Amino acid sequence: MKAYAYTGPSQPLAATEWPTPVPVDTQVLVRTRFCGVCHSDVHLQEGKFDLGEGQDLPLPFTQGVVFGHEVYGEVAAIGAAVTGVKPGDRVIVYPWVGCRECELCRNGLEHVCQSGLIIGGGRNPGGFGDHVLVSHERYCVGADGIEPSQAGSLACSGLTSYSAIKRIPNLGAASRVVVIGAGGLGIMGIGILHRVFGVSPIAVDVDDAKLDAARAAGAGHVLNGRAPDVLMKLLELTGGGADAAIDFVGSEQTAPLAFHAVRVGGKAIMVGLFGGTLKIPSALVAMLLKTIEGSNVGTMADFRELVHLARSGKVPHIPVSVRPAHEASAVLDDLRHGRVIGRAVLAHADS
Repeated sequence: MKAYAYTGPSQPLAATEWPTPVPVDTQVLVRTRFCGVCHSDVHLQEGKFDLGEGQDLPLPFTQGVVFGHEVYGEVAAIGAAVTGVKPGDRVIVYPWVGCRECELCRNGLEHVCQSGLIIGGGRNPGGFGDHVLVSHERYCVGADGIEPSQAGSLACSGLTSYSAIKRIPNLGAASRVVVIGAGGLGIMGIGILHRVFGVSPIAVDVDDAKLDAARAAGAGHVLNGRAPDVLMKLLELTGGGADAAIDFVGSEQTAPLAFHAVRVGGKAIMVGLFGGTLKIPSALVAMLLKTIEGSNVGTMADFRELVHLARSGKVPHIPVSVRPAHEASAVLDDLRHGRVIGRAVLAHADS
């Protein structure tokens, strides 16, 4: 098999070849057709997450690690214990593989298992390779009826957006929602809010091209985050504050904006991993009854719900640029510098 592998912090990926795995027992071998490229892959390539105030969360990867957690492909081979999928089936891989033994996993929170084997996350080679070995068939979800170039991104940008949206209390067509960040996650979130829940959110971004994409996805209003009066405009448009704000960026500038943009009793949902330190007036959290809640990808149950919606045609297509897999390093660089509208997807040679 061929893959594009990690060579060191912030270094270009390298083309690598090794024997294609042979699945045993419960394992499923998936031939990768498309793999979405996520902004978290940029952080993985850099070898760290920014925690703010000069602190980093290091990622001690070794050479040869293969990223890519948004995998769509077809089943190439199965282990002897597999009964639910067969060679030739088209599947999306749920990448957030847990240990299946800890309390989190037993409670359906496998995606935040601290001993997990996330596909494309360092310990389990991902979709930047042309084959992915999946530990159990339960992580392979049928993708018939879903546009292939859109399918893989459901496992991250789709799931992350959908799970965050579900955290909004009493969500309905009259809900006032702000979406901060109109990258791949934000555009998907805006589309789901609009198509599934009947909400036309307010979108905030610093890139006018991305705001155009947000408007096309269903945003009712768009605001450039660089404007000095962006908070005032948000409060005016929402009649004093939104019911919820979802921050798909997660920077020192966007997180306080999300907090201040919600009404008394409103909720700021933090999703993005850009980095930095959250600085807000602590007294206002209590005085204004505001909730700050983190949201990280989503459960297997949420994923199956989302795939069902997609197969029913209810999840909108987002702008996708399909690039050959050998351009993986260039795509990561484009994503790092904000040059991607919607989602970039790697296509392997025989896709």
